[in-house]
Amino acid sequence: MVPTLSVLASLAQSNEGAKLAADPALSLALSAEQRQSHNTKTRALARPEILARALSNVSALHAGGVRILAGTDAGNLRYRARR
Repeated sequence: MVPTLSVLASLAQSNEGAKLAADPALSLALSAEQRQSHNTKTRALARPEILARALSNVSALHAGGVRILAGTDAGNLRYRARR
């Protein structure tokens, strides 16, 4: 399973994207554009319950033995692998 938590975190207007972009283990793999997008808030009304529900669901799946794979939203074209 690949949850789209990064997109949901932006809808919740959480600070998770900025934390990821600042993580030394990850920041070296991100372009400047990607780091900036992780620090950008959406213009939509904050919906923190969306992220809370998704995290709860992912936790329940993990506790039930479902393997979770890190991934991204396929339709979010601004996140492309650097070569």
